Amino acid sequence: MKSRNLVLAALFSVSVLGSAAFAQQKDGDGKKIFEANKCTMCHSLKAEKIEATGKSKAPDLSTVGAKQKPEWIEKFLKKNEKLEGKQHPMAFKGTDAELKTLASWLASHKK
Repeated sequence: MKSRNLVLAALFSVSVLGSAAFAQQKDGDGKKIFEANKCTMCHSLKAEKIEATGKSKAPDLSTVGAKQKPEWIEKFLKKNEKLEGKQHPMAFKGTDAELKTLASWLASHKK
């Protein structure tokens, strides 16, 4: 009985730690996608210590999640949604999975 409890405790620990590691990896993937798609040409994300690198300065996205849900962000980046009557200037060119990861990562920035 003791060995069974130890095995169950070990499995539980591995699943909890694995979930946390996956969440951190996914967050890191969002940042990589943000940078790889050159979002930094216009946008900063000061909460992540990311500065805009181009001449065009679009809004800082550090609090975008306080206003928008991931689904809305996905639509906006695909030019299927407008903000203040305007579409995003560039349609996202990555995969649907990358878009979902990016939108979730951006929406997680609320403060």
